[in-house]
Order: sequence, then C-alpha cells, then structure tokens
Amino acid sequence: MEDALNPPAQPESSETPSAPIETPQPPLSVADIPGLGPIRIRALQKAEWTNLKKLRGASVEVLCATVPGMTGVKAQYILDYLAQFPNLSGKPPKPPKQESVTTAQPYDVEPSPLLRLCVDALYRIAMLYDSLLEEEARPKLLREMKQIASNVDIIAYSKTLTSEETERAEGCLLGICQQIDDSRKHKLSRKTQAELVENLAPYSLILADLI
Repeated sequence: MEDALNPPAQPESSETPSAPIETPQPPLSVADIPGLGPIRIRALQKAEWTNLKKLRGASVEVLCATVPGMTGVKAQYILDYLAQFPNLSGKPPKPPKQESVTTAQPYDVEPSPLLRLCVDALYRIAMLYDSLLEEEARPKLLREMKQIASNVDIIAYSKTLTSEETERAEGCLLGICQQIDDSRKHKLSRKTQAELVENLAPYSLILADLI
C-alpha cells in the first residue's frame, strides 16, 4: 500500500546541457586579427590599413599590391575573418597610457638565426618597397620582391628544413639583405632596379627550391 502511494523516483537524465556557442568578439585593430604575426601586422599598419571597415572592403589583389610580403592566401583569410563582423569600428582605439615598468621578455627561447635572418630580409624588402614609392618602380622588381617575401614567409613560419637546407637558406637570406643594402646606397634609377632584379634572381631560385 505504501509503495502504491509513493511511486519510484524517475531516473536522472544522463544528458548534460550543451555549452552555449561563444560569439567571437569583433577585433578593435589589425593586431586583434588571429593568425597574424608581428611582421605582417606592422606591414598592414605601415601600408595604412588600420581602418578595419576599409580593410574589410578591400580586395585580395589590392592587399597583395599594397602590403609587402602579403600572399593571396593570407589576404583572403583576413577578408574572410573580418566579413563575419558587420559592425566593425572605423578607427582603432587609442592605446592606454603605458606606465614605466620593467616587463619580462616575451619569449623564453631566443629565436633561431634563420628566423632572425627571415625577419631582417622581410624588413629590408619593406624598406625597399617604401623607397620605390618615391621612384618609378619597375614591375619586374616588384614581382621579384613579392615572390621573395612570400617564400621567406613560408620558410620562417611554415617550412621545416634540414640542417643542410637551413645553411643554404641562411646564406641566401644574407645575400638578399646585402644586395638590398647595396642598392639603397644609390638612387633607385631604372638601371639600378634592373641590376637588383638580376642580382636577386639566383637567391629567389634557391628559396623557391627550398620550399
């Protein structure tokens, strides 16, 4: 009789409520776009792509033409990422006041000599590109610079090299830096640019072979 008045308790459900899907926060500056390293962020800022609305409305071709070292794949990634945010801020926020404090080093491990050389080469390519804005740039030189920057980017962040390949890459990058440094000692006339294209071509072939 007592059992009839007190029905057995229902078994608890083993299902757990699914976690809510988090909506990504819209970026406030190009530095907030995931997957971009400091070199590419600086290149975007130097090319004056700091307005996220304008950046979202750009094309892959325009980004590759105006940002040194920008590849088509990376440009498309940036545009696809920004496309999911309809209400982007036009201007980046003002940086907060920095207090004068001693900060720790961002990395516990020193970057490798190869990575340092990749950074040096990309920096020189960016500086050369800025110099060419004041001159009549030869399209062949711009294409060569773009190809070299793309291959250096792959070697720095995506490609694993053997010790022998690393040695070849380091020598190649040193040569590229030296050639660009030598060319910037003179006025970047069409003749100087043509000589630079000829001098960079062997290094460009080595990099292409390594990747």
